Amino acid sequence: MFAFNPSTIGFGYFKLKALSQSTIDPRVTFVDESGNERKVPLPSSIARRLSQKVNKVSRFTVDFPCCVATLDGRVVSVDVPTAVEFANWRETKEWTSPIEKNIQVVKKLEGQDWMFDGQYAYRSDGELNEIHGSNFGFQPVRAYNLYKMDVGQTLDEIALSCLAYRKTDGTWQQTCPVTRASGGFLQLTGDVDTFNAGDQFVDNAVASSLALMDNTHIVNIKFVNYAAKRITDCFGYESIEPLGLPLLMIEHQTMSIVSLPQSVQQTSPAPFKFTQGVAWLIGLFGKVQTLDQMMVMKATVKMLLTKGNTQVETGMDDGEVPLKEKIAQLRQSLSTAPLIKFNK
Repeated sequence: MFAFNPSTIGFGYFKLKALSQSTIDPRVTFVDESGNERKVPLPSSIARRLSQKVNKVSRFTVDFPCCVATLDGRVVSVDVPTAVEFANWRETKEWTSPIEKNIQVVKKLEGQDWMFDGQYAYRSDGELNEIHGSNFGFQPVRAYNLYKMDVGQTLDEIALSCLAYRKTDGTWQQTCPVTRASGGFLQLTGDVDTFNAGDQFVDNAVASSLALMDNTHIVNIKFVNYAAKRITDCFGYESIEPLGLPLLMIEHQTMSIVSLPQSVQQTSPAPFKFTQGVAWLIGLFGKVQTLDQMMVMKATVKMLLTKGNTQVETGMDDGEVPLKEKIAQLRQSLSTAPLIKFNK
């Protein structure tokens, strides 16, 4: 993991020129104090919030102020004035962003126990909790979300959790903050920023709650496609062998599972269980050497816990074959099938 260094954080007021509408690799363009135009990558969550503030305007032909916060040269927050604040700025050329106030909160986070994952400054908050009867666990942490320094109030400390898995030598491999826990219950699906009725939690005192996740949720091909590209870019092709791409190509009779319809990708299962996917991703954190790799892994875990899993129906008639058995039968029948048929 990476130590948090508050001395490298700073901010400045610039002129906003453009904001890309891409949801995959958004970028912001602004003119700095030297008059140079700079185009820099922007975290997706910041880009979405910024787009809402400017009513989805993508290019600015008139002077429009923005406040940009960076940490060690990396953009961590961007803010623009409201309509009322902009009208006042046009008259006075004065505007103060909440970033200016909240950055002072972040600068006070000193000490070697503070860590950074590209989004959160965080530190441990108590002992690691084991999930009874399994090799899974979670580490509670206290964190500050630097992506939200543009909000209109003081930046508050929040409670999050790092996922953990016990390795064969008895030590624990942890992720950065990717979920949260409360009262012994760990959130295993859903976004940490917003609670939804369908979010799933497991009881750390009940081992069967993890087995229930495997029975009610599948890892879908949408996740496989997402993880294959991003993890390959970080760690090479050998690292994605557990995704079972050749098997999926055989099952779906295509050399490009990326081209499958979205409806198929969201409802078709990957060749591994949900908990196996979680354990695999936790293990990959042991390969992380750069902050960029950390952010890729963080985004991949978030993908698995949100859009990368699909809830399946568990109720069925007595004569109905369970979905998992159908998949197993199909895979067994295709295991020796020829990939190519040569016909005269």
